[in-house]
Amino acid sequence: MEVRQYDDDTPDQTCNCTGTTPGPLPSSAQYICYDWRLGPKVLPKYLPLSSELSSYDRFGGLTPGEFLAKWWDSSKSQFIYPGDETQGFSTDINGKTISGVISVPPNTYLDRFGGETGMFLSSADTPYSQRSLPPSNLNTRVEDPGFPNEYHVYRVTKDLQLNAGPIAPWFGQPGLGTQLYSGPRTVADLISNGTLERVDPSVLISNRQQKGCGY
Repeated sequence: MEVRQYDDDTPDQTCNCTGTTPGPLPSSAQYICYDWRLGPKVLPKYLPLSSELSSYDRFGGLTPGEFLAKWWDSSKSQFIYPGDETQGFSTDINGKTISGVISVPPNTYLDRFGGETGMFLSSADTPYSQRSLPPSNLNTRVEDPGFPNEYHVYRVTKDLQLNAGPIAPWFGQPGLGTQLYSGPRTVADLISNGTLERVDPSVLISNRQQKGCGY
């Protein structure tokens, strides 16, 4: 068993890093086993992200190396995602995608973990474990430090037609949150045409307090 010890703002820990690929230091020190694919060692402790990650079991009961062996395609140097046929939606017993077009009204908050060239969104505050995303989607991009953990929140400004349905379990996660697919339009396209407006994630905290009378 290969063990690497690392330091962060929590006590020293050890991790079985067999089967992982450490990156260069110091830039990779922030990642588990120094491997960017495994995500940040320290998850956010502030709202709203702390609540979205509270039930997250990063590797679905596997070691880091076992997780990568199952979900990483070495020949393509990328994670293994569901096929284009399902777009990540759950399917029925006949293999048919469970999804349909819905109209999202103005002033609805949506979010995503990832860059704005993507086409997938979720209802804001959806637990990370229900999104079936790899841990690397929680990395903060060096070129985009204004969005920690690649987390973006948007307000819908006009009626928006999206394909919606339950997310298929994947990456060792239970999934079943609601996935919203905007294809062929990217999130960047929806921002450019004024359908989505970037907002600070803190709006979700105030919105939650207003709905719950502060409790």
